[in-house]
Amino acid sequence: MAAPAPLSSDDPDINEKLREEYFTEKLMTFENGCDELKDPTACFSLAEFHQLVNKDNEKAAGIYRTNCEERKHGNSCFNLSVMYRELPPGPAPEATVV
Repeated sequence: MAAPAPLSSDDPDINEKLREEYFTEKLMTFENGCDELKDPTACFSLAEFHQLVNKDNEKAAGIYRTNCEERKHGNSCFNLSVMYRELPPGPAPEATVV
Protein backbone atom coordinates (compact mmCIF):
# COMPACT_ATOMS: atom_id res chain seq x y z
CA MET A 1 0.00 0.00 0.00
CA ALA A 2 1.35 3.42 -0.96
CA ALA A 3 2.01 5.98 1.72
CA PRO A 4 -0.47 8.88 1.85
CA ALA A 5 0.59 12.18 0.35
CA PRO A 6 2.12 14.60 2.85
CA LEU A 7 -0.15 17.36 4.16
CA SER A 8 2.54 20.00 3.91
CA SER A 9 5.74 20.73 2.10
CA ASP A 10 8.66 23.10 2.26
CA ASP A 11 7.49 24.46 -1.11
CA PRO A 12 4.82 27.19 -0.59
CA ASP A 13 3.32 26.52 -4.05
CA ILE A 14 2.71 22.88 -3.15
CA ASN A 15 1.22 23.91 0.20
CA GLU A 16 -1.19 26.29 -1.56
CA LYS A 17 -2.21 23.55 -4.00
CA LEU A 18 -2.81 21.10 -1.14
CA ARG A 19 -4.84 23.74 0.70
CA GLU A 20 -6.99 24.47 -2.35
CA GLU A 21 -7.61 20.75 -2.96
CA TYR A 22 -8.51 20.17 0.69
CA PHE A 23 -10.97 23.08 0.84
CA THR A 24 -12.53 22.17 -2.52
CA GLU A 25 -13.10 18.61 -1.31
CA LYS A 26 -14.58 19.82 2.01
CA LEU A 27 -16.90 22.27 0.26
CA MET A 28 -18.18 19.54 -2.10
CA THR A 29 -18.76 17.19 0.84
CA PHE A 30 -20.72 19.81 2.80
CA GLU A 31 -22.75 20.85 -0.27
CA ASN A 32 -23.65 17.26 -1.10
CA GLY A 33 -24.62 16.48 2.49
CA CYS A 34 -26.72 19.60 2.78
CA ASP A 35 -28.25 19.92 -0.69
CA GLU A 36 -28.77 16.26 -1.55
CA LEU A 37 -29.08 14.54 1.83
CA LYS A 38 -30.64 17.46 3.75
CA ASP A 39 -28.34 16.60 6.67
CA PRO A 40 -28.53 19.39 9.30
CA THR A 41 -24.93 18.81 10.42
CA ALA A 42 -23.66 19.11 6.84
CA CYS A 43 -25.73 22.29 6.37
CA PHE A 44 -24.23 23.73 9.56
CA SER A 45 -20.73 22.87 8.31
CA LEU A 46 -21.53 24.43 4.93
CA ALA A 47 -22.67 27.65 6.61
CA GLU A 48 -19.53 27.72 8.78
CA PHE A 49 -17.41 27.18 5.67
CA HIS A 50 -18.99 30.18 3.96
CA GLN A 51 -18.70 32.28 7.11
CA LEU A 52 -15.14 31.42 8.11
CA VAL A 53 -13.35 30.37 4.92
CA ASN A 54 -15.15 32.33 2.19
CA LYS A 55 -15.96 35.30 4.47
CA ASP A 56 -19.48 35.36 2.98
CA ASN A 57 -21.65 36.22 5.99
CA GLU A 58 -24.79 36.78 3.93
CA LYS A 59 -24.68 33.30 2.39
CA ALA A 60 -23.80 31.74 5.76
CA ALA A 61 -26.69 33.53 7.49
CA GLY A 62 -29.13 32.29 4.86
CA ILE A 63 -28.03 28.69 5.35
CA TYR A 64 -28.07 29.02 9.15
CA ARG A 65 -31.59 30.48 8.93
CA THR A 66 -32.93 27.66 6.75
CA ASN A 67 -31.23 25.05 8.91
CA CYS A 68 -32.61 26.66 12.07
CA GLU A 69 -36.18 27.19 10.87
CA GLU A 70 -36.72 24.06 8.78
CA ARG A 71 -34.47 21.51 10.45
CA LYS A 72 -34.57 22.91 14.01
CA HIS A 73 -30.76 22.71 14.26
CA GLY A 74 -29.84 24.41 17.53
CA ASN A 75 -26.27 25.33 16.67
CA SER A 76 -27.47 26.99 13.46
CA CYS A 77 -30.02 29.00 15.45
CA PHE A 78 -27.31 30.06 17.88
CA ASN A 79 -24.82 31.08 15.17
CA LEU A 80 -27.54 32.99 13.36
CA SER A 81 -28.43 34.88 16.54
CA VAL A 82 -24.78 35.79 17.07
CA MET A 83 -24.57 37.03 13.49
CA TYR A 84 -27.73 39.14 13.96
CA ARG A 85 -26.16 40.68 17.03
CA GLU A 86 -22.83 41.42 15.32
CA LEU A 87 -24.08 42.54 11.89
CA PRO A 88 -24.98 46.17 11.28
CA PRO A 89 -28.71 47.00 11.36
CA GLY A 90 -30.61 46.20 8.21
CA PRO A 91 -32.97 43.63 6.78
CA ALA A 92 -32.63 40.04 7.93
CA PRO A 93 -30.88 37.73 5.47
CA GLU A 94 -33.12 35.69 3.19
CA ALA A 95 -33.34 31.99 3.93
CA THR A 96 -31.29 29.95 1.47
CA VAL A 97 -32.98 27.02 -0.21
CA VAL A 98 -30.85 23.98 0.57
